[in-house]
Amino acid sequence: MKKFTLFLLCFSAFCLSCQETTEFHHVLLYRWADDVEGPKKEKFLEIFKGLPSKIEGLNNVSLDLITNSSEDHDILITLHFSSDDNIKTYQNHPDHKTIELMAADIIQDYDFFQFTK
Repeated sequence: MKKFTLFLLCFSAFCLSCQETTEFHHVLLYRWADDVEGPKKEKFLEIFKGLPSKIEGLNNVSLDLITNSSEDHDILITLHFSSDDNIKTYQNHPDHKTIELMAADIIQDYDFFQFTK
């Protein structure tokens, strides 16, 4: 009986580790305004970097500088959420509001898309 119980425990743990997780991704593409100085850019990006510790369900933020874009974007930011429900928390968070206000002064153009993986 002990061997069977141990087998069930091991099998259950194995099955749980094999389950696929679905993550929701919110991808932002930004083009800096021409006259934006480095410190403003850094402050803007620092806010993004700090979001996972402040927003439940936001697992990670990836920042990638773009050197050659067909649409002249300068930076790609990917927010990795546990589910698409978590993006509502992000959109209502005070730091998101700060990002929106800052973007009005330092972002020339942007685009975004979302996907689940």
